[in-house]
Amino acid sequence: MNLVFVNYCHPETPHVCGLRMARFAQAMAERGHKVVLVTRDLEGKPVAPPAAELPGLLAAHSWQQPFLLAVPPVPSRFHRALHEGTLPPLIRKAAIAVAYLADGGLFGDWRRACLVYAPVLANHFRPDLAWGTFGNTDTWAVARGLARRAGIAWVMDIKDYWRHFIPRPFQGLLARRLGDGAHLTAFSGENARDAAAWFGQPSEVVYSGLPTAFLEQGADPVSSDFVLSLTGSVYDHAVLERFISALARWSRQRPAGTTRLIYAGIDHRAVAQAARTLEPSWRLDIHPYLPLDQLHRLHETASVNAYLRTDRGFHHKVIELLAGRRPVLSFPAEGPEAHQLAETCGGTLLSCDDEDALCLALDRVATKEPLPAATAAGLAAFTWAAQATRLERVFLNVLERGRR
Repeated sequence: MNLVFVNYCHPETPHVCGLRMARFAQAMAERGHKVVLVTRDLEGKPVAPPAAELPGLLAAHSWQQPFLLAVPPVPSRFHRALHEGTLPPLIRKAAIAVAYLADGGLFGDWRRACLVYAPVLANHFRPDLAWGTFGNTDTWAVARGLARRAGIAWVMDIKDYWRHFIPRPFQGLLARRLGDGAHLTAFSGENARDAAAWFGQPSEVVYSGLPTAFLEQGADPVSSDFVLSLTGSVYDHAVLERFISALARWSRQRPAGTTRLIYAGIDHRAVAQAARTLEPSWRLDIHPYLPLDQLHRLHETASVNAYLRTDRGFHHKVIELLAGRRPVLSFPAEGPEAHQLAETCGGTLLSCDDEDALCLALDRVATKEPLPAATAAGLAAFTWAAQATRLERVFLNVLERGRR
């Protein structure tokens, strides 16, 4: 198949938003498909060529890798002010309303820049299908516009909750305007259920995956310290404060200097600020966003790997953390889907409703209670390659329906 994937985030963006589409683009290329990945540009990285040069570059491309089309937005003072947050609050709210009503999204400057490439891709790449992910409505608009230009189907991917990311007054309007994809892929079962309130398409859960290398088990931790690794975003600072409070309470029963907290993620400044109260009982090791291989090595050497759960969406880190072969701790408590994933992978998910439960979970890990670790056989269904086979089936089914 010739496929066009659309995502606002560049693959090298230091944020998880760039990961899903880039990894699936590579996995589909490895399955023999030709993939063009359309994204926003990233400072210091090559940008999309002029449209007139694109046919020659497509013809010369080696399709073992996706073709990245990193499109800079058209200059727009309105959008720059909107994105940089420099507008006063009331004016910003009005600007958001105007952007959604008149433009269908907040990134119209990027969407308009992509328009020039649609006829070139339609005529020279000749895609069979387009796939756009909802992190914002403009990615869907770009995928939808390309599909209409090329006369092909497009598939909607949803990795964020519509009800949380789209202001309530515009949820129904934008769903009707954009929701004509032939199928819907969802980041999780929770995402699929949330999307069903607005979109009636058949849906398929396609989890974001793991590198195949993560199926190999790493070495056991060599430190005698108790190491808690906290990964991912801080969605609610009150939850972070409760988490830190529980760590402080729990460490009072342990010898000073034998506990260590590692954080890696985009919210490193907030965690560093909140965790200062843990010193000197806890030694702190705070990192910004780390490449996935480095993060995995941290997970393999920790005593327990934790994340802060949010009801704003399924937490993408569950499967990655299970691959560290250490107990995984969620705070607050997780839902049924995450527990089912842990059971399928063969690992342990310690789901903590409150601070008391968190302290008890830490006791279980610190006292070396035998807790099942994920297995290679259990994790194998969640590699990027394995999930790409599910995605491929969705695409082939869509194309087959179109031929009837």
